[in-house]
Amino acid sequence: MESIFCTRRLCLRPRVFRGLGQRQMEVTLLGDQKLSMPVGISPSALQKLAHPDGEVATARGKRNSRTLMILSLYSSTSMEVVKKKVGEGLLWIQMQLSRDRALTRDLVRRAEVAGYRALVLTVDMPVYGMRIDRVKKSYSPPEDIRFANFKKIAEDEVGNGKMVLPVNDPLINAAQTWDDVTWLKSITSLPVVVKGITTGASLLIVFLQL
Repeated sequence: MESIFCTRRLCLRPRVFRGLGQRQMEVTLLGDQKLSMPVGISPSALQKLAHPDGEVATARGKRNSRTLMILSLYSSTSMEVVKKKVGEGLLWIQMQLSRDRALTRDLVRRAEVAGYRALVLTVDMPVYGMRIDRVKKSYSPPEDIRFANFKKIAEDEVGNGKMVLPVNDPLINAAQTWDDVTWLKSITSLPVVVKGITTGASLLIVFLQL
């Protein structure tokens, strides 16, 4: 509710005679990555739950709009397949700092080889959220929909109501610090974008660290 109240307190203050005979919405990110407009698609897991083509369909729509998509690390289509199916177009990929650095390193290398243009590091999930409705219903996705980037981890868990937790667990690292971000930067040539900063104090730390 607070967010609604804050929005209602905002007022538009239009300016006039700004010489806007020629208008364009294009923006450039990270120096050379151009978008047709300042609109992008944030990471959303298991999109095949909503459409047979899942993340590939979303990425094609993004490509046609000449804007940005951040592929979820928990996608139902692997990062390699999405990039291969879509071809040209701006794709970033979500990343998390696993307790197992070998796993993180492997994911980073795969993203680099596949042709992703940035790593988007989720920093606001130090522990796995306990979704009560999911626990009560022992929810598990259909057997033909899996976390494609973690096939080896997930393949034995489908259909028993435990799929989500085992796949997420290796990537949850409550002990992570800014030193881990520094390490991530050291193992990749890709830009690292931090996702999940909600306070000015944390934002200042990001500027100092990155």
